[in-house]
Amino acid sequence: MVAVLGGESGDAAVADQRLYESSLVTAWREVQHLEDLPRAEQSGEDWESRVRYVQRLVDTLAQRDRDVADRANELLRAQRAHPASHSPNV
Repeated sequence: MVAVLGGESGDAAVADQRLYESSLVTAWREVQHLEDLPRAEQSGEDWESRVRYVQRLVDTLAQRDRDVADRANELLRAQRAHPASHSPNV
């Protein structure tokens, strides 16, 4: 958290990537755990709450991926539009 709040921009990117990876592992493990539960336990409010949690986590991770792709596309468009971007020194 310190890197995100006050560190170098590279630190923020590293912290963001670590958070993403940690969340991805958490989601993967929770899905595996939910799938491994006996059928009789795959219902009820607790199970549904856990499924909703995983769905929110997956949705958030997917949004991050879309945001990264959008930023990459913006950067590529900007580079293509700028004549210096075709210079061998760039």
